[in-house]
Amino acid sequence: MTRLTLWKRLAAVAALALGLVGCSDENSPPVPEAPGTFLLDHTWQLGTTTLFTTGSESVPFPAPGVLAGSLARFGADGRVLVEPPGFDDFQDLGARYSVMDEWVVRLELDGGLWFPYEYHFDRASGVLLLNPEPLAADAVTGFTAAVVSRILAKGEPDGPAAAFTDGLYRDARVAGAVEDFLWTTVHGDAGAQAPETEAAASSLYDVLAPSGVFEPTLDADDVATELEPIAERLVPLERGKLTNRLVSELLDSEALDATLTLERAEQMIRYALYEKVLATRENLGAVERIELELGASD
Repeated sequence: MTRLTLWKRLAAVAALALGLVGCSDENSPPVPEAPGTFLLDHTWQLGTTTLFTTGSESVPFPAPGVLAGSLARFGADGRVLVEPPGFDDFQDLGARYSVMDEWVVRLELDGGLWFPYEYHFDRASGVLLLNPEPLAADAVTGFTAAVVSRILAKGEPDGPAAAFTDGLYRDARVAGAVEDFLWTTVHGDAGAQAPETEAAASSLYDVLAPSGVFEPTLDADDVATELEPIAERLVPLERGKLTNRLVSELLDSEALDATLTLERAEQMIRYALYEKVLATRENLGAVERIELELGASD
């Protein structure tokens, strides 16, 4: 196997190792005692996460350093745990892994799919190199979104994740794509009947809820009820004014998590909307290669 081929398949581990939604434990094969046991010996510092593209993407991908300061652990029980900046303990984001042999780690992510990827651990530098194939792009962006949302909620307000989010809407592609999404959400596709307010509110909930911006004591129906009048007030607005109005309405609503500062809540809302317009088939199809790096921090 050439070095290039190995590198291209290595980063897959992290993308998937750090993924989002996992499977049931009975589907996770046991971790072998010899191959890959070094994974259990370290707390890993998340390094750069880079997606190389064809240049045909319609919005920018997350900056390589947005996960800076986050830690990861590979558990003996097959879980991959993450501690984003601002947290005092490791979080289970749903990723599951198993070591297949001395070259391959298998990881399970969103939707119950398992992916085998080769890995390389440089013991001298303590760096784990991982390289998912393009088909893992959705898992990488999904995992990144999960961690970034938590960083925005509790991490440094001027850290890499916050700085990236604050600059997003200065890119006309992001601002325009989010406006288009919101316009379609409340008006429907061209030529189609406009959705009911309840349906529009449900769509907004589905996009925003994973960010954690809503009051955790409220269930989905309660939040959707709060979102219905907000969705209705977006309908008469001109294209170009929907995003700021939605953010303003949400910051004033009873659905917002009361423990969040308004600045943090706005960042979380705007990042969630950006993730919606990023994770399209066209954008993910533009990915040519994904590179991730984990450094042993202990």
